[in-house]
Amino acid sequence: MNSTPTVQELVEGDIFEVLGMQELSDEDKKSLVTQMLETVQARVYTKIYQQLDEEEQQEINTIGSDRILTYLMQKGFDVMTMVIEEGVRYRLELIAVFKGATQQWQQQS
Repeated sequence: MNSTPTVQELVEGDIFEVLGMQELSDEDKKSLVTQMLETVQARVYTKIYQQLDEEEQQEINTIGSDRILTYLMQKGFDVMTMVIEEGVRYRLELIAVFKGATQQWQQQS
């Protein structure tokens, strides 16, 4: 990959390669991916929860986690699309923050 990756490379490339972290151990990569997925999931559910009325919020708090996805889909939420969109957004945020921090560190050195 060249020094200024294209948007497509940023979106589709291996996040660890894009961030220059390809040397991390598989265990560390797996842990980071888990944290990233949990963050995306929390963001999506927060956005959805904010769109529900009070009665729906109370209802969703009482149903089992195994039924939440079905419930949300029945309410008209395209959860999978929301996850993809939020995942791309989060990925680009991570890249921007990491690249910004790297540039600051380099300027201070």
